[in-house]
Amino acid sequence: CGSSECYISIFKPAVPGTLKGPRIWNDQLLSYASYRSDDGGIIGDPKNLRFTEMLKERFDWSGPQDGRRSPFDYIPLVIQADPELKPELFELPLEIARPVHLNHPRYPTLTGMGLQWYPIP
Repeated sequence: CGSSECYISIFKPAVPGTLKGPRIWNDQLLSYASYRSDDGGIIGDPKNLRFTEMLKERFDWSGPQDGRRSPFDYIPLVIQADPELKPELFELPLEIARPVHLNHPRYPTLTGMGLQWYPIP
């Protein structure tokens, strides 16, 4: 087990009926990227395939900077401070949110599968 630190981001309230104000493009703060493999299969979270492909098209992001893709690569945050400004990409280092490795005391096969999940949505 470990410890958690809580953070909060506070923005000026949006004006009702307008598009003014900040926008986070991601549907969750942490989620896993998804890539098409050479054989047509999917690596990572299939739910995020379109978002990951959009990151490649719009931001030239194609995975971790070291070039080694895995099923557990965090998707960068896309934050747009105002609709009139360009959105910015923020890559999240693994140290920000260490993954939770899944296991079960009665089902050791689960541990052997190497499954993990991100600690916060």
